[in-house]
Amino acid sequence: MWMKETAAVMPENASVLAVSHMGPISCMLQYALGIPMSLFPRFKPGNASLTYLKVGKKAIPEQIQIVYYAVTPDIVCRDRENV
Repeated sequence: MWMKETAAVMPENASVLAVSHMGPISCMLQYALGIPMSLFPRFKPGNASLTYLKVGKKAIPEQIQIVYYAVTPDIVCRDRENV
């Protein structure tokens, strides 16, 4: 899996930006949450949305934190109005 291979060679606390379609994002989230690929696609992030994962060095599910999922500019603006 791309996420494991990338995490293995990255320095500690490094960042990687991956631009992708819905399918690979759903696969990464399903992997992180232990949802079988037979249920693909379990997640359907919207176009131009942002999903942020923190991944540990081994990229095993126990080391993956979903920081946010499918955030879009309208959500960010709406949240700022409520602050």
